[in-house]
Amino acid sequence: AMGVGSEGFENRQPITVKLAQQLFRRYLEWQPIKNRLSEVKQAWEEHSPIVPQLFLYSQQDVLIPSQDIENFMQLQARRGVPVQHQKWEDTVHVEHYRKYPLQYSTIVETFVRRLHNSSISPLLGVEGATEALLADLGEDITLPRNPL
Repeated sequence: AMGVGSEGFENRQPITVKLAQQLFRRYLEWQPIKNRLSEVKQAWEEHSPIVPQLFLYSQQDVLIPSQDIENFMQLQARRGVPVQHQKWEDTVHVEHYRKYPLQYSTIVETFVRRLHNSSISPLLGVEGATEALLADLGEDITLPRNPL
Protein backbone atom coordinates (compact mmCIF):
# COMPACT_ATOMS: atom_id res chain seq x y z
CA ALA A 1 0.00 0.00 0.00
CA MET A 2 1.20 3.44 -0.77
CA GLY A 3 1.78 5.83 2.11
CA VAL A 4 -0.08 9.08 2.50
CA GLY A 5 1.91 12.27 2.80
CA SER A 6 1.30 15.98 2.70
CA GLU A 7 2.55 15.98 -0.89
CA GLY A 8 2.30 13.42 -3.66
CA PHE A 9 -0.95 11.45 -3.50
CA GLU A 10 -2.83 14.37 -2.01
CA ASN A 11 -1.79 16.60 -4.91
CA ARG A 12 -2.85 13.99 -7.47
CA GLN A 13 -6.23 13.24 -5.87
CA PRO A 14 -7.25 16.46 -4.05
CA ILE A 15 -11.03 15.88 -4.19
CA THR A 16 -10.84 12.28 -3.01
CA VAL A 17 -8.43 13.11 -0.19
CA LYS A 18 -10.44 16.13 0.95
CA LEU A 19 -13.64 14.08 0.96
CA ALA A 20 -11.98 11.28 2.95
CA GLN A 21 -10.54 13.79 5.41
CA GLN A 22 -13.94 15.43 5.93
CA LEU A 23 -15.64 12.08 6.44
CA PHE A 24 -12.95 10.93 8.87
CA ARG A 25 -13.08 14.25 10.75
CA ARG A 26 -16.86 13.92 11.18
CA TYR A 27 -16.47 10.34 12.37
CA LEU A 28 -13.92 11.46 14.96
CA GLU A 29 -16.30 14.18 16.16
CA TRP A 30 -19.09 11.65 16.83
CA GLN A 31 -19.48 11.65 20.63
CA PRO A 32 -19.12 7.88 21.27
CA ILE A 33 -15.91 7.89 19.23
CA LYS A 34 -14.61 11.02 20.97
CA ASN A 35 -15.28 9.40 24.35
CA ARG A 36 -13.48 6.18 23.42
CA LEU A 37 -10.51 8.02 21.92
CA SER A 38 -10.24 10.07 25.10
CA GLU A 39 -10.23 6.89 27.22
CA VAL A 40 -7.55 5.27 25.04
CA LYS A 41 -5.41 8.41 25.06
CA GLN A 42 -5.65 8.66 28.85
CA ALA A 43 -4.71 5.00 29.24
CA TRP A 44 -1.66 5.42 26.98
CA GLU A 45 -0.61 8.58 28.77
CA GLU A 46 -1.07 7.29 32.30
CA HIS A 47 -0.61 3.53 32.19
CA SER A 48 1.79 2.59 29.43
CA PRO A 49 4.75 0.64 30.83
CA ILE A 50 7.94 2.47 31.68
CA VAL A 51 10.02 0.67 29.07
CA PRO A 52 12.11 2.12 26.24
CA GLN A 53 10.11 3.35 23.26
CA LEU A 54 11.23 4.03 19.70
CA PHE A 55 9.32 6.42 17.47
CA LEU A 56 9.89 6.41 13.70
CA TYR A 57 7.94 9.20 12.02
CA SER A 58 7.94 11.95 9.43
CA GLN A 59 7.18 15.60 8.96
CA GLN A 60 5.23 14.71 5.80
CA ASP A 61 2.71 12.36 7.45
CA VAL A 62 -0.82 13.75 7.12
CA LEU A 63 -2.44 10.88 9.03
CA ILE A 64 -0.43 11.34 12.22
CA PRO A 65 1.04 14.84 12.46
CA SER A 66 4.64 14.90 13.65
CA GLN A 67 3.72 17.42 16.35
CA ASP A 68 1.31 14.88 17.89
CA ILE A 69 4.10 12.29 18.05
CA GLU A 70 6.54 14.81 19.50
CA ASN A 71 4.01 15.87 22.16
CA PHE A 72 3.49 12.22 23.13
CA MET A 73 7.25 11.60 23.27
CA GLN A 74 7.64 14.60 25.59
CA LEU A 75 4.85 13.30 27.82
CA GLN A 76 6.46 9.86 27.96
CA ALA A 77 9.88 11.35 28.75
CA ARG A 78 8.34 13.36 31.62
CA ARG A 79 6.95 10.05 32.97
CA GLY A 80 10.48 8.62 32.96
CA VAL A 81 10.11 6.54 29.79
CA PRO A 82 13.38 6.26 27.83
CA VAL A 83 12.46 7.66 24.41
CA GLN A 84 14.40 7.37 21.16
CA HIS A 85 13.24 8.70 17.83
CA GLN A 86 14.03 9.23 14.19
CA LYS A 87 12.18 11.89 12.26
CA TRP A 88 12.41 11.98 8.49
CA GLU A 89 11.48 15.11 6.59
CA ASP A 90 10.45 13.54 3.31
CA THR A 91 8.74 10.21 3.91
CA VAL A 92 5.01 9.64 4.01
CA HIS A 93 2.96 7.53 6.44
CA VAL A 94 4.61 4.13 7.11
CA GLU A 95 6.96 4.47 4.13
CA HIS A 96 10.22 5.12 5.98
CA TYR A 97 11.62 1.62 5.42
CA ARG A 98 10.81 1.75 1.72
CA LYS A 99 12.77 4.97 1.22
CA TYR A 100 15.56 4.42 3.79
CA PRO A 101 15.87 0.64 4.29
CA LEU A 102 19.46 0.64 5.60
CA GLN A 103 18.97 3.56 7.99
CA TYR A 104 15.62 2.19 9.21
CA SER A 105 17.00 -1.33 9.74
CA THR A 106 20.06 -0.03 11.57
CA ILE A 107 17.96 2.12 13.91
CA VAL A 108 15.57 -0.73 14.75
CA GLU A 109 18.36 -3.29 15.14
CA THR A 110 20.34 -0.96 17.41
CA PHE A 111 17.25 -0.25 19.53
CA VAL A 112 16.42 -3.94 19.92
CA ARG A 113 20.05 -4.83 20.69
CA ARG A 114 20.24 -2.12 23.39
CA LEU A 115 16.91 -3.28 24.78
CA HIS A 116 18.13 -6.86 24.91
CA ASN A 117 21.30 -5.78 26.75
CA SER A 118 19.46 -3.44 29.14
CA SER A 119 18.37 -4.01 32.71
CA ILE A 120 14.86 -4.96 31.56
CA SER A 121 16.13 -7.81 29.37
CA PRO A 122 15.14 -10.42 32.01
CA LEU A 123 11.55 -9.37 31.36
CA LEU A 124 11.81 -10.07 27.66
CA GLY A 125 10.44 -13.42 26.65
CA VAL A 126 9.48 -14.40 30.18
CA GLU A 127 5.92 -15.65 30.25
CA GLY A 128 3.77 -13.34 32.33
CA ALA A 129 6.25 -10.46 32.45
CA THR A 130 4.27 -8.21 30.13
CA GLU A 131 1.07 -8.98 32.00
CA ALA A 132 2.83 -8.05 35.26
CA LEU A 133 3.90 -4.72 33.80
CA LEU A 134 0.32 -4.00 32.74
CA ALA A 135 -1.37 -5.26 35.91
CA ASP A 136 -1.76 -1.71 37.22
CA LEU A 137 -4.44 -1.13 34.59
CA GLY A 138 -6.84 -3.20 36.67
CA GLU A 139 -8.18 -5.02 33.63
CA ASP A 140 -8.01 -8.62 32.55
CA ILE A 141 -5.56 -8.42 29.65
CA THR A 142 -4.86 -11.38 27.43
CA LEU A 143 -1.80 -10.97 25.27
CA PRO A 144 -0.68 -13.30 22.47
CA ARG A 145 2.22 -15.60 23.28
CA ASN A 146 5.49 -15.08 21.40
CA PRO A 147 4.42 -11.83 19.68
CA LEU A 148 7.83 -11.54 18.01
